[in-house]
Amino acid sequence: MRIGFVRATGLMPQLVEAKIRWSLESSHPAQLVLESYLSTPAYPAHLRRLRAALSLRLDEYLALLTDALPMGSTVARPLGGCLLWVSFPQRVDATEIFLRAAKEGVVAVPGELFSAHPHFRNCFRINVGRALIPPRREELLRLCSIVHGAVQA
Repeated sequence: MRIGFVRATGLMPQLVEAKIRWSLESSHPAQLVLESYLSTPAYPAHLRRLRAALSLRLDEYLALLTDALPMGSTVARPLGGCLLWVSFPQRVDATEIFLRAAKEGVVAVPGELFSAHPHFRNCFRINVGRALIPPRREELLRLCSIVHGAVQA
């Protein structure tokens, strides 16, 4: 299906150029295989299982974050998709939290990266597509602890 990824260190410009040069057209056989799969009952069944699994995962993330975040924080349940918007009290700068958290190996994305307007400076967007396994749970709890520290400062 010609699907994959590359983790490039220092070679990105060369890889981008090679990708453009070598794959200007899509694979017709791959498109036919994908079209065939999408038209079978297996695809809607897969989507139902995926939606159910993501809904449970979303509930797990919501419960964890709601319990662990400081007072004045909110977590918005999405109407669709698997991205949570977390808002902290107005005085909290999410970019500052991001920088502190990154030093501890925790990655969460400040909301202002997703808007041309500055009114998401106190927000994070968290992807709940990843299973809430113990290491991810610990990352989120460390993130919440850093936010607690910023609120108390």
